Amino acid sequence: MGTLSCVPKKINIGHLEHTLSLCHDDLKWKRFVEATRCYSPERRRAFQKWFRSGAEDIHIDSMELHELELLKTEGPVQAKVVVGVKSYRLPDTTLKSTTITELWQFQEGQWFLAATEPDIFELGDKQDALDPSLEEK
Repeated sequence: MGTLSCVPKKINIGHLEHTLSLCHDDLKWKRFVEATRCYSPERRRAFQKWFRSGAEDIHIDSMELHELELLKTEGPVQAKVVVGVKSYRLPDTTLKSTTITELWQFQEGQWFLAATEPDIFELGDKQDALDPSLEEK
């Protein structure tokens, strides 16, 4: 019995794939309040600031999962997700294809988006610029 405690917990990739599907659909359909739940607590306020201050200019046609890889299975579990995004940003209406790499972390029983490269929403380090009392849970 004692040796079982050394075996790492099995990571449910299906749970991550489901979370990715929900979050990417929320972004595509501009359900930004719902998409907030996807972001790690450290990035959530920056995302809220972004969508409150002019998210209407971006239009996402599709988000397609290309690759999913577990990077760490111990400590804070992390996964790298490569996504193909087709989008345009007004006033330009030309559909552009971009490949982004997302870093997801498993915290407190849930997957959260911790970073995106390139940062298509240009969140940067703006998380301190929003009044915490405005944060939606």
